[in-house]
Amino acid sequence: MSAVFEVHDLVSLYWEKGPFDLIVCRNVLIYFNTQLQDKVFSFLLEKLKVGGIIAFGSRESVFYCQDFNQLEILDQDARIFRKIG
Repeated sequence: MSAVFEVHDLVSLYWEKGPFDLIVCRNVLIYFNTQLQDKVFSFLLEKLKVGGIIAFGSRESVFYCQDFNQLEILDQDARIFRKIG
C-alpha cells in the first residue's frame, strides 16, 4: 500500500476517487461561509471510510456541522476525528 497526495477542489463537491483512509483539511474551511462549510464537511465524510481519520485546522469549528455525529473525537484540541458511521 502506498500514500497518494493530491490536490482536490473542495468547492466542486465532486471527486472520482475515494473512499479514503485519511483526509487532512487544515485551515481551509475557515475561508468558507457557514453553509458551504457544512456542505464540504458532509462531502468529506462521504469520501472517508468508516474507521478513517479526518483532521481539521485548530481554527475550524466543525462541531456544529449536521453530520458531526458520525465522528468520534480522538484529539479535540488538534481537531482529529475518526468516522464511526
